[in-house]
Amino acid sequence: MPVVRRKKKGLANKVLAFDLDGTILRKDNTLHPETEKMLMEAKRFGSTNVIATGRGLLKVIPLINNGVLKYIDYLVCSNGALTFDLKKNETTILGSIGMDAFEAMLQKAKEEELIFSVDTDAFNGTIIFSNDGSELPSWLENETMDLAILNRFTEEQVRVALEEENASITQVAIRSPRNKAEKNTKEMQRILGDKYQVVLTNSVYTDVNKKGISKFQGLLYLCQQLNLKIEDVIAFGDSGNDTEMLTKCGIGIAMGNATKDAKQAADFVIGDHEDDAIGEAINYLIWNGVPVEVE
Repeated sequence: MPVVRRKKKGLANKVLAFDLDGTILRKDNTLHPETEKMLMEAKRFGSTNVIATGRGLLKVIPLINNGVLKYIDYLVCSNGALTFDLKKNETTILGSIGMDAFEAMLQKAKEEELIFSVDTDAFNGTIIFSNDGSELPSWLENETMDLAILNRFTEEQVRVALEEENASITQVAIRSPRNKAEKNTKEMQRILGDKYQVVLTNSVYTDVNKKGISKFQGLLYLCQQLNLKIEDVIAFGDSGNDTEMLTKCGIGIAMGNATKDAKQAADFVIGDHEDDAIGEAINYLIWNGVPVEVE
């Protein structure tokens, strides 16, 4: 028999996976009230709710603790390098990187007055380089960045913290001026790409992770732990580090503000992250059903 498309109402045994910045979070680091309401409804109708982000774990936990993120079951952080079970308070590291990547990215940040960050499962540190002695590099004046969420350290403090923790580095990243980010990412791909995964995120960040690590792989691991299929995942995203999960999960949904490659990877494109687009999408899935292929 030919394959036909049917719809199954409710979200039982489904995973809703959301990118943070530019997707479920608005520019002020909050959720739209209707989106929060529909996350609660999704759980009531049986979904498992997951955050899949390029942020390190310690940049996401505060959003949980201060109530910005509610009705979330799992975190996939550092572009899939680790997962966190909120109920059990358990971290699983899926991939770490070496000090060679740390040193290469740090050197690039120093040379061009960029913003450097490093993540482990227990530490997050940001170094802001400015060669003229000012607190911030001059290029940042023309761009938007929430400095309040940064855990700022000196280079020496970061090195001491990494030595004391003896922890696995899950990700290093640099933020560049928007007009230089693609060039800097390509340069770091040339330097590190044979050994590491190097991607451009949100048009300004160059993220480095272990080769083969991605949000999709993190979601695949979670599905295996939950005895679910990757086809059961409905993924929402807006950027280059979301394209694999938008393509390979059961359904990929890109935001209206998404990058061109993210929109091309998705099955559907909805409204802007500043609006209630995600809440409306969840409501539709609950009451109209999730398309499934059956014989």
